[in-house]
Amino acid sequence: MLYVINANEGASLIYGFQHEVTEEIIRKAFENGILDKHLQKISVHKGYTYLASASTVHGIGKDILVAEIQESSNVTYRVYDYDRVDKIVKKRELHFDRAVKVMKMKVASDVS
Repeated sequence: MLYVINANEGASLIYGFQHEVTEEIIRKAFENGILDKHLQKISVHKGYTYLASASTVHGIGKDILVAEIQESSNVTYRVYDYDRVDKIVKKRELHFDRAVKVMKMKVASDVS
């Protein structure tokens, strides 16, 4: 569950896919650096709550402060990271092959 503590106007979350996808579609998009074009973005506002059910691809956009409440699983699969780098200019590890085995590939319909 994501609870929006604060969000600037125009802020959004990534929440599932814009359309149903297959492993082949998202693998090709991942390899070509265009996965973002398949991801659904939803507008968010302060005080809103979103249920990010298990295996739903989700991400927090810029200008948002959220509290993410989840069951303790110690499992996070990162499939897209906007080519961000850390302080030593190293990209964070991605886990596409593991994630694709468990992610929901349909449009996320459980937006609260």
